[in-house]
Amino acid sequence: MSELEHFISKLPETPSHAAKSLNKLIILSFSLTVLGDLISSFDNYALTHDWFWVQMCTGMINQATWLILSFLFIYSESKRERIVIGISQALGASVGSSIMLGYIKPWFVTMLNTYK
Repeated sequence: MSELEHFISKLPETPSHAAKSLNKLIILSFSLTVLGDLISSFDNYALTHDWFWVQMCTGMINQATWLILSFLFIYSESKRERIVIGISQALGASVGSSIMLGYIKPWFVTMLNTYK
């Protein structure tokens, strides 16, 4: 048995079985969406400035984050869980975009202009 097959055999059947309550699933979904949206926004910023290595790293992290989030949504047991996860992901995306545009991007631009 390869290492990957061994790792997959140790995983629970569905992510909803791994989360002991819906609250943990909501917190995980929200925080991963905030992280994914921050990385997506920074990836667009790196695209503007032709930072190829940054684009490569953020692209890999971004795709992994959205893959995990899609599994959380797909393997939900009920429609209620899917609706709640969808709402938490929408709120996480709006918070992530607001944080990036309001705080991180101006700070980053200030830091770049300081060291020119």
